[in-house]
Amino acid sequence: MVLEVRLHHRFDRRYWLVLQQGQAYGCLTDPLLDGSRYVYLDSSLPALLAIARGRRSWSEAFDDGSVRGSGNPDLLRRVPPWFVPAASTARSVRAARGSVDLSGAWPP
Repeated sequence: MVLEVRLHHRFDRRYWLVLQQGQAYGCLTDPLLDGSRYVYLDSSLPALLAIARGRRSWSEAFDDGSVRGSGNPDLLRRVPPWFVPAASTARSVRAARGSVDLSGAWPP
């Protein structure tokens, strides 16, 4: 599967994330794979960062239009669970490592 992310900030940029056999590969150019394997996200950088930091949910972002998605509906439904907010990841890392405290690594 290919996730094409179009970000609007100062300039429009496109990035591709290829997910294949449990591995993710980032691309700065279109990998030109079968079009049926593509899912498209159109968003501003701040909107995606808010999701990544756990400040907004995917549902909120899709509902208010700050993030728009298109492509194969079955693949599109699978996108949100792949992206866990950074704070959740830090808690998981701390739990796995025991006494390591990463709470100050980024803003809450």
